Amino acid sequence: MNWEEYIQMWDNSSIQLVDIRQIVISSGGKQQYRLPVSGFIYIVQGQGSISLDEDIHIFKRFYLLHAGKGSRIRIEAGQDEVTYYYILYRGSMSPKASKEIQNNYDMNNPFQLPYAYQPLAPLNLYRHVDSMYEEWSRRQVFERFHVKIFFYQFVYTLVQQLKLQGVTSKEKDMVEEIIQYIHEHFNESISLESLAEQWNYSIQYLSKQFKLRTGRSPIEYVIQARMAKAKELMIRTDATAQEIASSVGYSDVFYFTRLFKKQVGMTPGQYKKKMKESLGDSDSPWEGFLSSMGKHSSTCYVIDDNHYQYKTEGDRQMYRGTRSKMVLTLMLCFTLMLAACSNGNSSQNNSQGSAGGNSNQSAESSQNMPTNEAKEDTSMRKVSTVRGEVSVPAHPKRVVVDWDLGPVLAVGVTPVGASSTQMNFAQVSKTLFT
Repeated sequence: MNWEEYIQMWDNSSIQLVDIRQIVISSGGKQQYRLPVSGFIYIVQGQGSISLDEDIHIFKRFYLLHAGKGSRIRIEAGQDEVTYYYILYRGSMSPKASKEIQNNYDMNNPFQLPYAYQPLAPLNLYRHVDSMYEEWSRRQVFERFHVKIFFYQFVYTLVQQLKLQGVTSKEKDMVEEIIQYIHEHFNESISLESLAEQWNYSIQYLSKQFKLRTGRSPIEYVIQARMAKAKELMIRTDATAQEIASSVGYSDVFYFTRLFKKQVGMTPGQYKKKMKESLGDSDSPWEGFLSSMGKHSSTCYVIDDNHYQYKTEGDRQMYRGTRSKMVLTLMLCFTLMLAACSNGNSSQNNSQGSAGGNSNQSAESSQNMPTNEAKEDTSMRKVSTVRGEVSVPAHPKRVVVDWDLGPVLAVGVTPVGASSTQMNFAQVSKTLFT
C-alpha cells in the first residue's frame, strides 16, 4: 500500500464516528466479537495475543491494529490485565473525488484494510486516543464534534509512523477469500471442484493450502459453518428440521440429520430440547459484545444502535437492605401489639381481683405505696429479631405505628402516633363499617 495514496483517500472521504471505549480484560480473560464497522484497536497495557480473522499477533503493550467491517477479533490476556481502546467508525468515499482516487478506493478500500504493528512513538498516538475517549465520554454535542479533530490527528500521526516504519498492509489471500465466500454462500451448492475453478487453482493445491491454514479441508469447513447456522436457527426460531436443512443447503433432511448428529453428538430434536432446558427464560443464547468502561463495570454493546444494557446488581442490593429494615419494623410493631394486649389483660384481672377481695387488703396495699407517687414499672424484656436481640419495655404504655395500622386497631390499642395517611384511612374505614 502506498501510504500517500492511503491518506489521500482519507482526505476525500466522509467519516462518521460510531463509538469510542476503554476496555479492561482481567488476567487470563478473553473477549471475542465481530466488528460491526471499521475500527482501530489500541492496546496500551498488558500482554497477550490478539487474533484478526485467522492471523494471530502477540502483543506486549502499545500495539495497534486496524480491521474492516465484519472482521473477527479475539483478544486473550496474559498474566496481567489488558487495557485497550477501540475506535469504531464508518467511512465512505465522497462522490466528488477524482476518478483516479475512486479507482484506488475500489481496489484498496482504506476502511477495510487490515494491518497491525507496534508504533515507534506510542505516546503520541496515546495522547490523541485518550483525548478522543475523554471528549466522547461527555456525550455533549460540542464535545462529540471536537472528537473528529482528534480522530483526524490520530490518523495523520498513525500514517506518518506507518510510512516511517515501512509497515505494509496485509492483502487478503486465497484462503481468506474462500472462508469469506463460504460464510456468505453456505446455503448454496459448494464443492471442491467449484472452489478450485473459481480461484483458478488445482484441487490438490487448494485443499493443501486451506488445511495448512485452518486445520480442516474446505468441505469440512463448509459442513461446520452450516451446522453452526443450523444450531442458531434451532435456538432462535421454531423452524422444522426440514426447513432448517433447506436453509443451510441440504435438500435431504435425513442426510442433514446424520451429519448434524456426527458433528454435534445428538439429533437436531435432542439438541433443541437440551438448549431450551439449559437456556430457560433467556432471550438470547449468544454471547454479546462485552466491554467495560473500567475494571468493575460491565456493559453489553448492541451493535446496531449503540445502546447499552446495564447490570442492576446494585439496585438489588439496595432493595435487599430495604427489605431487612421493613422486616425489623414489622417485628417491632408486632412485639408492641402483643405487649399492649398483655398489659390490657393484666389490668383487667387486677381490677377484678380487687373488687372480689376485702377492703383490708386494699388498705394495706395503699399503705405500702409511697405518698403522692405511684411506683413506675421500668422492667425490660428482650425480643429476638432478624437484626439480633432488641430490648423493649415489658409493659409499654404508649404505642407508635409506622407501618400497618389495621392490626393495632383490631386488638383495641389506640396508638399515640401514626402517619396521617393511615389515620385518615382508619377513620374512613370506621365510618363505612360501623
